[in-house]
Amino acid sequence: ENEENEENEENEENEENEEDPFDPNTWQDFILDQVIHVNHDTRVFRFKLDENQSINLPICSCIVAGYKGSDGKMVVRPYTPTSSNLTTGSFDLVIKKYDDGKMSSHIHNLSVGDSLSLKGPYPNFKYEINMKKKIGMIAGGSGITPMLQLINYIFENLEDETEIYLIFANVTEYDILFKGYFDLLAKKYPSRFKIFYTVDKPSPNWEEGVGYVSKEMITNNLPGPDDDCMILVCGNNSMINFIAGKKDNYEQGELNGLLKDLGYTKDMVYKF
Repeated sequence: ENEENEENEENEENEENEEDPFDPNTWQDFILDQVIHVNHDTRVFRFKLDENQSINLPICSCIVAGYKGSDGKMVVRPYTPTSSNLTTGSFDLVIKKYDDGKMSSHIHNLSVGDSLSLKGPYPNFKYEINMKKKIGMIAGGSGITPMLQLINYIFENLEDETEIYLIFANVTEYDILFKGYFDLLAKKYPSRFKIFYTVDKPSPNWEEGVGYVSKEMITNNLPGPDDDCMILVCGNNSMINFIAGKKDNYEQGELNGLLKDLGYTKDMVYKF
């Protein structure tokens, strides 16, 4: 009987380990299994998990990557995995390389078989199924990753009827991540997923928005201020400041910028 109990405990422990690959208090190394080219400065980095293991992240949470720099100090950076909790055996990080980005350069220099230290998860926005009738999203560049995580979660859940309205801003049309996927979603769910693209430097044939996100773009493409809507914003600091006001370190800070001018209130907006 003791042996049976020990075996049950061991099986439970193994199940727990399979359920939760990350620990918020401990760095763990994950082996890079594949690198997928997305565009000139962005790659999908696919890391190994056990065969039956999923990433098992709370929705709208991030993990943190870290490595020890040449000065002996840890360089750390949060990332949002884009993999679904339904995927087993691996998870993806979509990383854009910045010229002055220590972490993005470090990850882009990894070869298949190398490892990356990660810990987490750390929850951000607390999402519950059908918590709002409409969710508006404003994303810039690689700031699309937390939005993609939530979009996938909503459309994978048959009970979720949330409508999503996304403004996706980039420098050029060639910088737009997952455009084919988003266009397919818009065709599959025409009444529940609407997307508007805007770019700073359009090509001659570009037919959508041009320039930075504006009041007019928000008014025309996102749900208006209402208790049954939420607006999520993710991008670089200057973009967040312009649209929704500065974050106060890890706190949300006061609502300012375009969204405040348009009548949204602090409890209608979340800044990643």
